[in-house]
Amino acid sequence: KALLCDFSACMPPDNDTMKALQQYFSGEVKNKAGEILSFSSETKYSGAVLAGKAYVLGAPEFVLREQYADYKEKIEGYGGQGYRVLIFGEYQGVLKKGPLTEAVIPSAILLLSNPIRKGAKETFSYFAKRGVEVKVISGDNPHTVSAIAKEAGICNAEHSIDASLLHSKEDYREAVKKYTVFGRVKPEQKRMLVQALKNCRKTVAMTGD
Repeated sequence: KALLCDFSACMPPDNDTMKALQQYFSGEVKNKAGEILSFSSETKYSGAVLAGKAYVLGAPEFVLREQYADYKEKIEGYGGQGYRVLIFGEYQGVLKKGPLTEAVIPSAILLLSNPIRKGAKETFSYFAKRGVEVKVISGDNPHTVSAIAKEAGICNAEHSIDASLLHSKEDYREAVKKYTVFGRVKPEQKRMLVQALKNCRKTVAMTGD
C-alpha cells in the first residue's frame, strides 16, 4: 500500500481513475518519483521509478502480457461483476514510452467500480423504443464493459468483443453487425468502427463519457 501511495501521489490527476486512486491511497509519501510516464490510451498503462525501481499500473492484458493467462480466470471473474481491473507491479525493464517489452512482477490487483448515472436506464429505453441501436466503445476489458452495459439496460449488452482481435475492414464490418460492446478499443479504432457502421448504411451519432 505504501508503494501505491507513492505511485499515485506522483501521477498527474488527469483522469478519473487516477483521481480515485489518489483519494484512496492518500497516505504519507515516502519515495519521490525519479521518472514518470503518464497514462496512455494507446499502451494502457502509467509508470514511475521509485527508489530506483520501475513500477507500472494499467490494464492486465497490457501489463502482464504473456503472463495474463496465469491470472485470466480471476481477472475476468472480477470483470464479469462489473469491476474495472488494474494490475500494479514492478517492471523488469527500463521504463520508457511505448508498449512494455519485459516482464512485470505483479504485487496488487486493483478493483474500481463505475456507478451507473441516474436516468441512464430510462435514456437507453427511450432509444430502444425508437429503433436506435446503441453500441458501447470502451478502452476497458470487454467483460467489465458488458456487465456495466447490462446493468445500464442496454439491449444485447452480452454480445461483446475485444477490439484487439479486429484487423481488416471486413473484421470491423462483421463486428459492428454482430456485437454491441467493444472493449480494449484504441483511439484510432473508434474511427474504424464508425466508418464500418456507415458502410453498413447506418446513420451514426457518437457521444463521449
